[in-house]
Amino acid sequence: MNSKNFIEQKVKEIKDKVENEKALLALSGGVDSSVVAIIVHKALDKNLISYFIDDYFRKKDEYKFVKDIFMPLGINVNLCDKREEMVKSLEGISDNTQKRFIFRKIFYKTLGELLQENNIKYLLQGTVQSDKEMLTRGQEQHNVGVQFQKYGIRDIIEPLSDLYKPQIREIARFLKLPKKISERQSFPGPGLIIRCLGEITREKIEIIREAQYITEQELSYLNPFQVVVSISGDLVASMRERAIPDKYMLIVRAVKSKDAMTAKAIFPSRKLKNRLEERLMNISNKIGRILWGFTDKPPATIEYI
Repeated sequence: MNSKNFIEQKVKEIKDKVENEKALLALSGGVDSSVVAIIVHKALDKNLISYFIDDYFRKKDEYKFVKDIFMPLGINVNLCDKREEMVKSLEGISDNTQKRFIFRKIFYKTLGELLQENNIKYLLQGTVQSDKEMLTRGQEQHNVGVQFQKYGIRDIIEPLSDLYKPQIREIARFLKLPKKISERQSFPGPGLIIRCLGEITREKIEIIREAQYITEQELSYLNPFQVVVSISGDLVASMRERAIPDKYMLIVRAVKSKDAMTAKAIFPSRKLKNRLEERLMNISNKIGRILWGFTDKPPATIEYI
């Protein structure tokens, strides 16, 4: 694939389709939506309207990260705060499929509202080929197979939908996006929702948000494709305080992959494992043990749920 030709083709397609109208993008800070933002900015300039949707389940300080990257590039990133609505809708929910559907409903309802408020017809998405393929294998994807019209969304543009992650990273490098974007680890659309096994609570989300941040720091030199930190649903026994089942268990998983269709689990050294476990245990006295996930994809998926 020739990145220059691809960008020029997509810029022309978007210009021809949108013309002098506006288009809206939910900019998460991942490499996919970031590449879409730059391509569409080239095509539409100020007619690109970008929002960061804070649903409470993003990584630590994520909105600041996104703003600091894109404001100097001339892309204003508006904040849409949906934390309370999302948290209240998901609190107490333990069924994993239901979690994904609730997230999808609120996410696209929010996008529909933003389109109507700004009188915008076109919605941009960073959907990629692996999203579509995983749906055909039965794994629900928040951005594929959605009945968009019921949310008031009239037209969707997906410039990257035929590409895999390595091609998108190549385009990001060609566009001279910083490495913290072009080489950024993948992160699921529903965010920490699907890292919280069993019932969702604010306490569990705050624990894994910090645990995710620490684990990515410690494993960064291994250049993982994705780092997954999940928290257990059931309480487990631990020798911290009393040896009764009143603590959470964290499950750490890091993988190497190119396109998310297959992945190889990373095995940490004893030194790294011990250092990371010590830092994670210090997050909260509610953490009782750390497990490491070593199953490749296949047979496992990268995420647990």
